[in-house]
Amino acid sequence: MKVIPIFLKVDQQPVLVIGNGQMAEAKVNLLSSMQAQVKWLTLGEKITAPYGDNVEIIEQKYAKKYLNNITCMFIATHDTKLIEQILVTAQAENIIYNFVDMPEISQFITPAVVKRDDIIIAISTAGKAPVLARNIRFKINQMLPQNIGKLAEFTYNFRPVAQKMMFESKKIFRFWNDVFSDKNLNLLLNKTDEEKHQHLIDMIKQQHANKGQIVEINLTSRLADDLTLKAHRHINIADVIIYGDDMQEIMNFARRDAKRIHLTNELNVEKLVATHLASGDLVVYLKPVHSPTTALHEKKDQHENVGL
Repeated sequence: MKVIPIFLKVDQQPVLVIGNGQMAEAKVNLLSSMQAQVKWLTLGEKITAPYGDNVEIIEQKYAKKYLNNITCMFIATHDTKLIEQILVTAQAENIIYNFVDMPEISQFITPAVVKRDDIIIAISTAGKAPVLARNIRFKINQMLPQNIGKLAEFTYNFRPVAQKMMFESKKIFRFWNDVFSDKNLNLLLNKTDEEKHQHLIDMIKQQHANKGQIVEINLTSRLADDLTLKAHRHINIADVIIYGDDMQEIMNFARRDAKRIHLTNELNVEKLVATHLASGDLVVYLKPVHSPTTALHEKKDQHENVGL
């Protein structure tokens, strides 16, 4: 099953859940927590547990009319005749649908979710191993700080300040990468809003003082799996990436909008690097495997060498 991850807005949207039992209840609880306007068609089952004002419980059998004006729907039943009925109507009405535990006939699947306010992480195995997805969710839940969503909200509100103080898009991009680096992230999570504001102002001032930088990554393999975490981070934030032949696997992990320069014998690497450093760029040079090329002769404070 080939899927693309898409976050669907369900806030105040009409969503239908058909079925009863634990599977249907889980979908109702999830959708209710996302502030959807949930219609729960229980197929005649009586529901005694209390639910919020955004959950309408319909203790009736299935009828086509319940599919009117619905954004999407979840079906939790193994009644094959009913499934066929629902499929025909849903396809005719262009309503997207999910059959719980039946990814092969579903138009979309619901992943395991980790949520911290507006930060949402979705984990999916394309319906092949839901328990594995839940176990991964558990591990992420353990490592992700509870207040990281609040920090995302704070930095969103700080964006106009950053844009006013920094005019160059590449400096703004690098600033936010520095803000969310492990070092600064851990600091910010433990500060008051006033302290966060001052910390970010100080970082912007430091950005203005920063010069261009060249980072050499000495490859011993052309496999992306062999890159260190530090090397991965550099190719994700680089303004310019110089790369050689047979490095496409590594380049698949590089920053999408970075300027990419293919290394050739005719290319004057040092002159090219000097030009970009003068513009304040972060240049990453993927030094080819077994390359006889010597290190680039830039000022020491502008040069960093990263191994594998």
